[in-house]
Amino acid sequence: LIWPVALVEVLAGAMLVLGWKTRWATLALIVFTVPATLIFHAYWSVPADQFMNQQIHFMKNLAILGGLLSVFANGSGRYALDRP
Repeated sequence: LIWPVALVEVLAGAMLVLGWKTRWATLALIVFTVPATLIFHAYWSVPADQFMNQQIHFMKNLAILGGLLSVFANGSGRYALDRP
């Protein structure tokens, strides 16, 4: 699944940077980030020596998710391609 995931991340990231179809790009990244966070950074079920590292990555992804939700709610910015 590395190639489809890489394609989604690169295309959606470029769409965010350019401000083109921003809400669709954030929605795609949200749909990717939530399961990836829950599957790969499940700090509650890892050995004690990995707990802190996985918890830090989990919280980092939550912060990214918060930023994506903010962009989804507010739309693209002043310099976006979609700006009327």
